Amino acid sequence: MSAWSQNGDCNTAVSVCEDVSSILDSPAGTGNVVEIAPGTCNVAGEVNSSWYVFTAQETGTFGFILNPNNLNDDYDWSLYDITDNGCAGINSGASPEVSCNSFGLFGGVQGPTGIS
Repeated sequence: MSAWSQNGDCNTAVSVCEDVSSILDSPAGTGNVVEIAPGTCNVAGEVNSSWYVFTAQETGTFGFILNPNNLNDDYDWSLYDITDNGCAGINSGASPEVSCNSFGLFGGVQGPTGIS
């Protein structure tokens, strides 16, 4: 099993405990469960997904940068609050989407992905 397939589903998400997390390869596929339905912020739904989980220790501002290996890549993301209803609540809306970004230009240099 390759490293990316181990976190292809929310219930097998990589726990982020450090300031920086690096993944060298993009995933292919959606894992065993399609948590994100088409028509959400990520219009196409879940495509080539990697899942990460963290627990906020205090209130404040949270920020992150997805820096692609190839500037022509487009990485979209969604942030869910799974505190009360877990991964199973994502598709039903019981674990609400807190923030997301689904932006990119086709055929152009994407650069670091963020809210555009």
